[in-house]
Amino acid sequence: MMKRENGLDLLRIFAAYLVVTLHVCTFIRQYVADIGELNFSYHYFMFIRQMTTSAVIVFIMLSGAFVLKASSTKDFASFYKKTWKKLCIPTVILSFFYWFFNAFVYWKTGIYGMVFGIEDLTYPQALMFQGISFLKGTPSEHMWYMYTLIGLYLMAPFVALGKEKLGESRFKKIAIIVCLWGIIDALVNPSSLFWGIGYCAQLLGVFMMGYVAHEWALLRKGKNGLGCALIVLATAITAVEYFIFLSIRDNGTLSAYVTPMVPYNLILVIATLFYVAGFTIIDIKKDFGYLSLLTFWVYLLHPAIMMVLFLIEEAVFKVPFLEIGRESSLLIGTGKSILVYVLSFVCGHVIEKCSSRKK
Repeated sequence: MMKRENGLDLLRIFAAYLVVTLHVCTFIRQYVADIGELNFSYHYFMFIRQMTTSAVIVFIMLSGAFVLKASSTKDFASFYKKTWKKLCIPTVILSFFYWFFNAFVYWKTGIYGMVFGIEDLTYPQALMFQGISFLKGTPSEHMWYMYTLIGLYLMAPFVALGKEKLGESRFKKIAIIVCLWGIIDALVNPSSLFWGIGYCAQLLGVFMMGYVAHEWALLRKGKNGLGCALIVLATAITAVEYFIFLSIRDNGTLSAYVTPMVPYNLILVIATLFYVAGFTIIDIKKDFGYLSLLTFWVYLLHPAIMMVLFLIEEAVFKVPFLEIGRESSLLIGTGKSILVYVLSFVCGHVIEKCSSRKK
């Protein structure tokens, strides 16, 4: 069993919060973006969007760092059995849940009726539209990552065996090439099939670079000054990327490259490499292992918790679903993000406790 790393556990916890904030503030962010006024609220919500893309890349890189390092990954049968139990089963169960649940929410709130121009949209019709998204790997907007991760895990034993035969030096060079190839390929050949081999292959280089960055940083473990400097540098790179986005946001072609709908942005990939390296290097004594473990459930459950809260708010305060949070957006958006984040941890804790009792 691999030793936990407190710095990376902390990084995973922080990344989970950013992902929650991204989804909770979706309607608010769209609202301030439509207004287009460059005030504090605009910069706050739009910069979080940029940061969250780094958070998604963090999850992919951390998976690569630990999966490709573990000797057990090369045992195909054992690794796939563990992947099925730990990753595939929760993904399948929650995919079906979100298929029915999201279809109900989008039907109940009139979102699908508005999107598809059907005034009297029925729930079966909403199920059909949500089912199409399901087939693409998005029974809910956040589930794309789970299907992509499963694809990467299917490739992992082959990559781990290749690493062993190539040696560390040659593997590092190939990882850089595959990463750059994936970024370029995604720009010219974007995919919307999140469980497809092509999409997973585009992210394979990012997965491999997580291992490379982690191994480089382990050799410098305990040099806290260097670790902090890398984290500051990563944040500065993200800020530069955001300023580039601001300068070209009215140019649809150029802004597509720095609008983080998918984690292929080269600048943010570089920033994330520094985040992973920095948090690996810093020697943190506090154990965050259990909270880090719960981030898996935080990621899977937070959209359902978020939408339940939105539905309650709509019913109690008579605020249209799509307009929730427009008043006092900074306070409400931040407060609700923290609430959803905490409740997601609580639900994850309950699931883990129930699972341990069954064992």
